[in-house]
Amino acid sequence: MHIPPSAEVHSYKKVIYDRVDDADVKVTATSQIAAMYIRKQNIFTEKKIYPFATMED
Repeated sequence: MHIPPSAEVHSYKKVIYDRVDDADVKVTATSQIAAMYIRKQNIFTEKKIYPFATMED
């Protein structure tokens, strides 16, 4: 199964997968799943709010 790089956590049939370099790895440990959610929170700036940024910036 190919897992695309993204800010989301992907699962298929209740199995969670992580993209590690060129490999798609099945993640089973709760601590690994939690770490993946934390890691993926800051990947894409499109989802981040910059309250002091203006259109001129």
